[in-house]
Amino acid sequence: MPIEFHFQEGFSGQTFEIIASASICATVTARTRYQINLAHIETIELNDSDEVVIRERAGQIETSVQIHHNKPFVILNLVNGKLQIEETSQSPGYV
Repeated sequence: MPIEFHFQEGFSGQTFEIIASASICATVTARTRYQINLAHIETIELNDSDEVVIRERAGQIETSVQIHHNKPFVILNLVNGKLQIEETSQSPGYV
């Protein structure tokens, strides 16, 4: 099932790897566009209950999230050097 990873606020050009089943599924360079509070959207095919690791390539930041089929949108914000993750069933809106 497609899962959308929405990198939103706080990014300034960091490169992240999205890893599932010990494989890199995507590499993302995120830079927030403050007019719309969005840095990047990456869509990846994943299975329900997959454990996904989001890791900064430089090795400073890493977190994980378990995928749920009823929450196909994963919102990521970088706050004080840490990734905050929110899963939601609603597609985020951008102006």
